[in-house]
Amino acid sequence: YMLQTFAMRYQQGRAREITAGLRTPERSAPQVLAGTALLALSCAEAGRLDTARTLLDHAVIDGVVTLHHDNFFLAAIGLFGGVAALCGSAEQRDALRTAIDPNADNFCVFGAGGAVFGTQHHWLARLAAADGEVAQAREHLERAEKLCDTAGATYWANRARHENSVLAQE
Repeated sequence: YMLQTFAMRYQQGRAREITAGLRTPERSAPQVLAGTALLALSCAEAGRLDTARTLLDHAVIDGVVTLHHDNFFLAAIGLFGGVAALCGSAEQRDALRTAIDPNADNFCVFGAGGAVFGTQHHWLARLAAADGEVAQAREHLERAEKLCDTAGATYWANRARHENSVLAQE
């Protein structure tokens, strides 16, 4: 339920509204670090950068992505990439770009299609833009747009077009 609510609110630009329902798991709870990507991105987009940074610091330590390679990995690296683009260090952005790049043409999927957050090119574009690499960010968005158009993922194709037009104006 929370994943689907997050996905809808995120696409509406309203992820900040659900931060109260998302929380860091208790130490005694099963560790699903990938799931904290939802909270981290919500906090980052709501301007709660200290909380977002703390969660990111658990996912990327000393330039190493610590996420398990499970069925949440692709979404987690993408969403944490979005967090790193907003408030991470250059070292964290680089580590996430390295993790995401081999999967660039894949969709950013939680679980077995539980929720989709565009393609990995969407997230690579944000990381490139955060590093001042606007031309590379625009290339990633163009690739994301094509992949999404081909797959019939209209929302994400339109989002890539919009983000690309914003970058073109800068």
